[in-house]
Amino acid sequence: MFLEEKIDYLKRQFSPTDFRVPFTDATRILKMIESKFIKVKDVQEDLNKLSQRFVHWSSNIKNKAEVISLPSADCSNWLDKLDPHANYWMVITTDESASTKHWVYDCKPNALAALASTTQTSFFVIDKKYRWFSFFALDKLSHTFTIYKSGSGTTPFEG
Repeated sequence: MFLEEKIDYLKRQFSPTDFRVPFTDATRILKMIESKFIKVKDVQEDLNKLSQRFVHWSSNIKNKAEVISLPSADCSNWLDKLDPHANYWMVITTDESASTKHWVYDCKPNALAALASTTQTSFFVIDKKYRWFSFFALDKLSHTFTIYKSGSGTTPFEG
């Protein structure tokens, strides 16, 4: 099943307040996330990286700090640490190549966990007030997630 089909399925499973695809605001949201948490190449300094836009987030996280590594089967337990009444940005990338596509979703934790389970890939969870940013890096060989953070706020995954 392709990502678009999985998203359509999730849209039928969850209410619009629990799961929403912000098509018209996606670029603005991604730029805001990137400005707060991602190191962007300086075009004046690095003319070989002119195409970088929403690319390689995982290797360009500002002040990247490891929070914890956990078995991938425990991921939903860690997502349960999020406030069940709040919505978060969830960003999924198709890959880390120059032509990567970033998909942004407005989710409550129940929908976020379902999306993470459905896509089985690395993903980002961002506070909608942009206080913190978490990267769930999936290692498919060892079946583990390593959670990294950025931002001045404490993530729900710490402590």
